[in-house]
Amino acid sequence: MSIKVGVVGAGIFGVNHLNAFRQLSYVGVAELAAVCEINEERAKWVEDNYGVPVYRDYNEMFANAGIDAVTV
Repeated sequence: MSIKVGVVGAGIFGVNHLNAFRQLSYVGVAELAAVCEINEERAKWVEDNYGVPVYRDYNEMFANAGIDAVTV
């Protein structure tokens, strides 16, 4: 069973988190389940490139994304 992870922020360093969790999903360790990003352009980029739900409010992500852990 893999851990479902949410990432808060998809800026320069946040993309490192996104890529790390994408790699970990290949071996079944963790799954990128959701991202919180307030910048509309960045949010669309994440949706297009990672195919995960993107929230604008981290509380909404915590309540609705079914995540087990979060990185900031």
